[in-house]
Amino acid sequence: MRKYIIFLILTGCFILSVNGLAQGRRTSLFIGASSYFPVEDNIHQGYGSSLGLSILTTRKVTFSVRWDYGRYPVDKEEGKLLNGTIYITPVLASVHYSLINNSSFSPYVFLGAGLVGANFQIGERETPEDQEVREQKIKNGFGLHGGIGIIFRMKGRVSLYAETGFIRSETTVTTTYETLLGTRQEEFSQKLSSYKVTAGIIMYF
Repeated sequence: MRKYIIFLILTGCFILSVNGLAQGRRTSLFIGASSYFPVEDNIHQGYGSSLGLSILTTRKVTFSVRWDYGRYPVDKEEGKLLNGTIYITPVLASVHYSLINNSSFSPYVFLGAGLVGANFQIGERETPEDQEVREQKIKNGFGLHGGIGIIFRMKGRVSLYAETGFIRSETTVTTTYETLLGTRQEEFSQKLSSYKVTAGIIMYF
């Protein structure tokens, strides 16, 4: 189901881009490198990347769809995640509003939502109880994001951008245990929310 929804989002963005090109609207591809700062104490700073497509719908409003990737190291917290690594793959649609249209730079605000996919890879197991854990599966969830950014215009079809924002997402983790008495499962809630700083390049078509 999640893959189907992502396919629809990306297909919709592609159709909008083709339609925008046909009408002379400016379409762009952006690529960036990111640093994440999760709100949970046992989830540490991570790094990732961002790839997206955007189309200028009016003079000040831009619609975009982006695919993000992030990787966070995790320390064990009793009754929750073990030591390991979280991998997140959000697909987010957003609207950007330009505050100033300057020939050299353009600050903007953005707001959007989308799907937040996540996987957890268990690392070092510290106790015999940890050895009983077969897997910890993070349920894919919904996310909201927003923030501010600025575009630095260069010559030709290339610009640079930098932005900072916040992704809010909360989901459920299912822990599966395998013991001599059989298999059992337990669930707990998990915040995947984080602050994010991204810098990258924009290429216009």
